[in-house]
Amino acid sequence: MDRVLELNGVTHSYGSQIIVENLSLQLERGDIGCLLGPSGDGKTTVLRAIAGFEEITAGEVLINGVCVSRPGWKMAPHKRRIGIVFQDHALFPHMTVAENVGFGLRASLKETQKVVASWLDAIGLRKAEKAFPHELSGGERQRVAIARAMAPKPDLILLDEPFSNLDIELREKLSMQVRDILKGHSATALFVTHDQQEAFAMGDGVGILHEKTVQQWGSAYDLYHRPANRFVADFIGEGIFLPAIVQSDTELTMELGSIRSAQKLSYPRGETVDMLLRPDDIVHDDESSMTAEVRKKTFRGSYILYTLRLASGCEVLSHVPSHHDHPIGCRIGIRLELDHVIAFKRIS
Repeated sequence: MDRVLELNGVTHSYGSQIIVENLSLQLERGDIGCLLGPSGDGKTTVLRAIAGFEEITAGEVLINGVCVSRPGWKMAPHKRRIGIVFQDHALFPHMTVAENVGFGLRASLKETQKVVASWLDAIGLRKAEKAFPHELSGGERQRVAIARAMAPKPDLILLDEPFSNLDIELREKLSMQVRDILKGHSATALFVTHDQQEAFAMGDGVGILHEKTVQQWGSAYDLYHRPANRFVADFIGEGIFLPAIVQSDTELTMELGSIRSAQKLSYPRGETVDMLLRPDDIVHDDESSMTAEVRKKTFRGSYILYTLRLASGCEVLSHVPSHHDHPIGCRIGIRLELDHVIAFKRIS
């Protein structure tokens, strides 16, 4: 493996206030990693520590196997071969698009022009090379910022909430474009966001940052279907916890029926646990003898998110194809179709 970034037990604090603690992560060359978490949980601080803008009080930061930060010492930011894309683009307003992209290059005029032209083609803004930042849309400015960060061929790209100032539709479109650009140039990147869809669209691996450290690092699939703890289970996607009783080391029973787990359960027989049910675990089935009352509905284009009340009064969520448009108050047939058993100690 060709490891570009490694954080080993990194801690950062302002005086007595610890911002991140004992945080570890790794990125291999060509990987796109994401730190996802609620606002204020230290994501930007992690990027600033990697870039060399913040001191660390414990642990170490390595880039290409070389220590660039440890307690009491850090390599200067400009020596780290890092490109940074800020939330507000930070383009030079008095420079043209071409001049902004070429700003960090240290080459002959001819070579600089060649590199700039190549990047303008890559981001689809060749015709705007003489335009100034204020003449561009938000998405275009962000693409210029990314090209400027990548043009000098840094070892690592850091992106700080790069799409947060854009509308939802543009954010989704641009995140895929940026991923294609990064992958097309085999770039190694770490970005931070509080938007789950953005993280899942861009990241090869996603780390959930909460309570000062990474709670779990994995693929979007693993975070959704195999959460390491209750916070990750609750934070990722949509879902509701229902009580279930452990019958054996592989079986539970609940209001919706009996469920078998592919993995052994770590709870004793007879214990009541909280079991996570995702909207895709509850299937609408007109032939089912089990019914639930429609309490709420949210139209989402290809499907409707229903909030359904069970006989006990507990509620569950269900994704139902949008041509099944049922009025609030009616009862619909449902069945449990569960592939992953996710259960945690009961919270009373």
